[in-house]
Parts: sequence; C-alpha cells; structure tokens
Amino acid sequence: MKSFSPSDVAAQRKDFVLNRYQSGIAQFGGKQVEYFVLPNNLNLALPNFAFRMTGKKNEPMLFGVSIGVPTERKRFWVAHEYHEFTELPESPDSCLKALEYELQLVDDGQFKEHVQERAGFFNALVPYLEAEKTRIGAYTSEDIERVAKSKDRLNAIIRTGFKR
Repeated sequence: MKSFSPSDVAAQRKDFVLNRYQSGIAQFGGKQVEYFVLPNNLNLALPNFAFRMTGKKNEPMLFGVSIGVPTERKRFWVAHEYHEFTELPESPDSCLKALEYELQLVDDGQFKEHVQERAGFFNALVPYLEAEKTRIGAYTSEDIERVAKSKDRLNAIIRTGFKR
C-alpha cells in the first residue's frame, strides 16, 4: 500500500480541519490515536470506510473513519489501520494480523454487529481495490491478497455462527 510523505499528511490534515471534520481519540492497547470522522461521500464505492495516511516509522500519520460507522466501534477500525500500517507494515499478513488484533478488542456484546460491518466493508473493498488497480494502478496484487485474507476470515466467522 502507498506510503505518504510528512508534507502529504500535513496537507490532508489541513484539509480535514478546514472542512471542519469532527475529530476523536481512539483508545486501544494503551494508545491514544487521533482520527477524523469523514463524510460517506468521500468514498461512495464503499459502504463505510477507513482512511489512513502513514509513512515511515515516527513520521506524522492521519486516520479517519466514515460517519456511518457507529461511534462506539470507530476505535476498532482505527486500531486496525494503526496496527497494520505502523506496527506490521512489512508483514505479508499485515491486514489479517491487524484484523485479529482488532477483533480481540471487541467485547462480546458488539462482536456480531462488528463482524457483520467489517465483512460488508471487506467484501466491498476487494473488488474496489481490483478496480482501482486496473483503473489507475493504485494497488498491487499483493495488496489485494492481503485484504482478501481478512475478507475470508470475517466470512468464516459468520459461517461458524460468530465463534471467535
């Protein structure tokens, strides 16, 4: 997946602030990560979406979650993006490992709904990335394979009656 320069991150952050997008703090694993709540019309191809701009370790980063994701679960989406792109960036299974980390954070009372939401996202994300790869070359086959592993994992959880 694409890496972003500090100036790219700063410019996008400025745009989010100028557009008055609400920000929040996601707390997970002893971390506090700022994110922006983004309008759904920023990506009409996905039912709900996560946004991330990260670069090299210890450089500025930016995260966002679409407004359609319930507030009480936005932190899980941010945790996934943060974990995948800051703690596992070189792993071929980074997306799946980030998903497993994310699912550990979800309490039993929210697990079924969260898995359904995420399955909807990942089921839409794979064809979206394939189309973007063809259209503008924005993603690689390896990127799509990483995401497909998470899609398959979520669908397996649903098939097994939401067993962890």
